[in-house]
Amino acid sequence: MIPNLPQSKSVPSNLATGRRHRVSISGSGSYQSHLSSLGHLHRVRTTSEQISLGPVDESDNDYYLHVLEGGLVEQRPRVGRLSLLKQFITDPATFLSDDLRRMRSGHVWRPHVLVTLYSCLCILFLTIKIHTFVWNAHQTTRPQHDPSWQPILNLAETDIWHSASFLNITLSQRLSVAFRGLPAQAHLETFVVQAHPGSGYKSDLTACLWIEDARIEEALLSATAWPGPVSLVIVTPHTPNSAAYKTLLDYLTAKHASTNLSVHVLHVSSVAGGSSNAYINMARFFARTSRVVLFPDGIPRSARSSHNTHWLDKLSVDTPHPVLLSNTTSKAFSPRLLAPVVLPRDHPVWCTERCYMFGSRLLDWEDCLWRLWLESAGEASSIAVPHLWNGFKNATSPLVSPFAIKIRLRWSAKYRSEACAFTLKRSQAFESLSKTEKRHMQWRKKFCRETVGPGALDMP
Repeated sequence: MIPNLPQSKSVPSNLATGRRHRVSISGSGSYQSHLSSLGHLHRVRTTSEQISLGPVDESDNDYYLHVLEGGLVEQRPRVGRLSLLKQFITDPATFLSDDLRRMRSGHVWRPHVLVTLYSCLCILFLTIKIHTFVWNAHQTTRPQHDPSWQPILNLAETDIWHSASFLNITLSQRLSVAFRGLPAQAHLETFVVQAHPGSGYKSDLTACLWIEDARIEEALLSATAWPGPVSLVIVTPHTPNSAAYKTLLDYLTAKHASTNLSVHVLHVSSVAGGSSNAYINMARFFARTSRVVLFPDGIPRSARSSHNTHWLDKLSVDTPHPVLLSNTTSKAFSPRLLAPVVLPRDHPVWCTERCYMFGSRLLDWEDCLWRLWLESAGEASSIAVPHLWNGFKNATSPLVSPFAIKIRLRWSAKYRSEACAFTLKRSQAFESLSKTEKRHMQWRKKFCRETVGPGALDMP
């Protein structure tokens, strides 16, 4: 049994009154008292430092009791929140260890300091993000500070072609937005040769095509005979700083005498392994009229003859849908090999650049026409141009091997199946469809089953 001990004079009077405190106080000399509360056992001994503290009035908010290591207590002045925040920033180790001792001794922790610090960090992070966003927006809207920037066209406002949105971004940004299939090391020289604006064209239809650098003579010959503008992309493996590349540019600027030809030179590491559809998309992208005709393998000789260009008169000027130049007039999908297509330059569908590893103009172009037909939902058509087929080649550059052909055809089938499934999902996303939209959806289902197979609409 614990005897009744006299009150020690070394303990402050406000701690010996019997009122509840967050710390426990011991007696003096060889006596020890133990206080157990809520599972916590505290041992506090008195020292000469405590004797010097004197009584502390609990109503005084300028001081508080601080627990030291070993159960000692001392009187400390209270500090403001800014001072605590300053202490945390200047000496975080001491600040955190101090709080941990307070928590072990039953004192209330100071969460408001960490909340304030967390708020400051959030404000700092948000400020950095806003600054980065504003800086990027500023760089995009002020491309003239970029030494590599050059305008797409140097045309007057009265010219037939103008695109302010693309004039305000750099060339590298245009490439990344428009041609995602191009490799990072690709280099494009736009308008190495530029058509003269205001020329008296017989047709407002821009011929878009691409060739390898070994076929320059043929392309220039076909361009001079075309009745309208020509957008030509020349693909070369020569690096921009090489002598062969400079010779190519000099040849184009020196030999070119046509007023309707615009030439763009693209450097790639391998011409054979590139995307044919990406190159023809590029030629379409830089076209200068509202309507274009895409030639996947160059302009045939029959189309260059002046007496065979009467087929241009058959084209409707206001049609917003693709028109295939075939050997029959029909709305069924039965295109000839490498058949050209006429469409608006700003048509929402562009040739797919997905299957590009084998460098086949023929197979790439078939996928392009198939996607145009799918998205048109039965509105696309074809017109008969018999004389146009006399100049087409029967064969293009072959693929590597029959095994590569087999893989390429599997890729094409996979691409078409996914395109059909995606089209069906897109139609089902709408809560209500109009009669026209329902008719288009039914036509696409039928088209996918006929051209791909019964399982074309299966969800992947």
